[in-house]
Amino acid sequence: MRYSARKLYKYTYLALGMPVPIFLCRSYCIGLAKELEESAIIDGCSRTKMLYKIVLPLIRPILVTVAVLNALWVWGENFWWHFWYMEMESL
Repeated sequence: MRYSARKLYKYTYLALGMPVPIFLCRSYCIGLAKELEESAIIDGCSRTKMLYKIVLPLIRPILVTVAVLNALWVWGENFWWHFWYMEMESL
């Protein structure tokens, strides 16, 4: 496989794999309470600190879910891609 074909393969997987995680994360984040962020700002928390101390711990479950789903998808697809590529080389 040439370098450009590998690059195309990676970009294709990136494009096909992104809609589901974006949908899951967006729908999960919409359900978060805005009051937590507002109260952190009132208490003097910077945006960066608020991200690391409040938002990321709250969205950790969906990030783990997305990581597991993507790992399973890539694992299954790469398994079949490997066999298809091996057959093409033998021809």
